[in-house]
Amino acid sequence: MKTKCAVGTVLGLLVIASITMCVDTEPEQHIRFDTVWNGEYDFWAVEEDGDIGNESFFIFTDENEWISFLDKYSDRRGFVFDDFEDFFLIAAFQGLKPTGGYGIQISEIVQKGGIVKIKVDLKEPRPGERVEEAETLPYHIIKVEKGRIKKGEITFVFLDLNGKKLDTIEKIIS
Repeated sequence: MKTKCAVGTVLGLLVIASITMCVDTEPEQHIRFDTVWNGEYDFWAVEEDGDIGNESFFIFTDENEWISFLDKYSDRRGFVFDDFEDFFLIAAFQGLKPTGGYGIQISEIVQKGGIVKIKVDLKEPRPGERVEEAETLPYHIIKVEKGRIKKGEITFVFLDLNGKKLDTIEKIIS
């Protein structure tokens, strides 16, 4: 009887140990970032059904990607960024809006393993709020130091402040 109890105890401890080893114990890492540009329009060339005419998100890891994007959507005025050796850019566009009073702000970045969660604050005008009577295109573009993100294939998940998934982008960070 004592042998059966000892074997049962050992097996139970082995099961608990194997379950504990399978649990992801890697902590979340908060990633620091800096705003490079934000605003409501700034010479973006948009079509209502084009990428940035709708809510959209982008990750730029090299200058060629950034220049191609600018060639498609901007006259490049004021959007010079040439430090892709040490940084990458994350851009969030709220889409073309009928009036002012809208806004988009990247508020937090957290990495756990190969997943980077980017929290985005989406603002809309309150009922009765006085707003500019012109189309706007709210955007927020930030830079993140490459050394702050783990290297390799990363899944960037954009979430609103309620945790609703807005978009997912996979990118290799080197």
